[in-house]
Amino acid sequence: MPGSASTGRQLKGLRSEQLALEHFLNSGFKLVAKRERIIGIEVDLLLKKSKVLHIVEVKSFREGFPLIGKVQLKRLKRVAQYLGSRHRSSVRLHLASVERSAGLNIHWDIGDEV
Repeated sequence: MPGSASTGRQLKGLRSEQLALEHFLNSGFKLVAKRERIIGIEVDLLLKKSKVLHIVEVKSFREGFPLIGKVQLKRLKRVAQYLGSRHRSSVRLHLASVERSAGLNIHWDIGDEV
């Protein structure tokens, strides 16, 4: 059936994003936007804590380690720079990886504060 594989991936992606969102909300972050296009680039989660904006890229996978490609990272950094200048705020990039067998793992080291 056409589209069923991508629909299954989309549902897993939505569940992974929800799991990551719940983690951040329980950690004191406030949701600013979810699955939002900013300057033409999709941002999975945009959160705020204190005066810092946080861009979260959510990846789900079966095993190994999820990677963000150079092009995607460059785009997210462009969004971070745009948001930082627009809101006069620091912006941090995060990777929230959801391994189906192990749950949520947040990586705080994919990008410097912008």
